[in-house]
Amino acid sequence: MKKNLLAIFTAFAAVLFFAQAGAASAETISGAGSSAAAPIYQAWARAYQKSTGAALAYEPVGSSAGLKKIRAHETGFGASDVAPTEAELAASGLLVFPVAITGIAPVVNLPKVGDGQLRLTGEVLARIFLGEITQWECGRDRAAEPGPEAAGSADQGGGAR
Repeated sequence: MKKNLLAIFTAFAAVLFFAQAGAASAETISGAGSSAAAPIYQAWARAYQKSTGAALAYEPVGSSAGLKKIRAHETGFGASDVAPTEAELAASGLLVFPVAITGIAPVVNLPKVGDGQLRLTGEVLARIFLGEITQWECGRDRAAEPGPEAAGSADQGGGAR
């Protein structure tokens, strides 16, 4: 496991180094983006500086802001929890490669549903993230598990997302 992490870090550091090679100051590598992935970038920054003496400055400004910064050439790399489409990458002249996986925790506020009562099945979660469920309607399209479940419709308007 440690060998895999070291290999990933080494590849990541090499890409960052070469991405910054043409910059005026190769002493500091800059990046911006995902706040969820910030802890791993901060750990890698410490290890990279210890190993090479060069600094890595990472701004956890959010995925969208990180992508805007890399497209505007304001930073050496951008980090996003959601990969841009191939068309977006081609239009910006960017490459993407995964370096970390972040988790997602759905948070809901449903009146009349107490703590620990809501059960979201994998199918229902998938439909929410695919945009098939956009409004909460308890009792319709019920999930298989007992208890109050989230169900929904594809009606447009307010909703679950």
